[in-house]
Amino acid sequence: MLNNLIIYKVHLDLMEYAYKLLVKYPKYEKNGIVSEIKENLYDILKNIIYYNNKKNKISLNNILIDLNMLLVLIRISYKMKYITNKNYMAFARKINNISKLCHGLINSVNNQK
Repeated sequence: MLNNLIIYKVHLDLMEYAYKLLVKYPKYEKNGIVSEIKENLYDILKNIIYYNNKKNKISLNNILIDLNMLLVLIRISYKMKYITNKNYMAFARKINNISKLCHGLINSVNNQK
């Protein structure tokens, strides 16, 4: 079941944190970087769900790609001063935690073969 996956729970925490920050972005960014961040978060969620159903490495690799893109978007947000250094560091830490979980799952899938 999906609720038993730690990566799912940690990602939901990231989404909640992100949404609290995204409401503070300038209105003119709602269709720009804000929508890109949201789309990225949902893509990660879709791949977590796909991994839960199929247990394959492809979805885990897609999660890593999306996490890297999300990190770039957050870095841009920080450089544009949409978020504070404290927010950036917390966001990056959460992304890094999910990345570590993902790498652990990849190792687990590799060891099963």
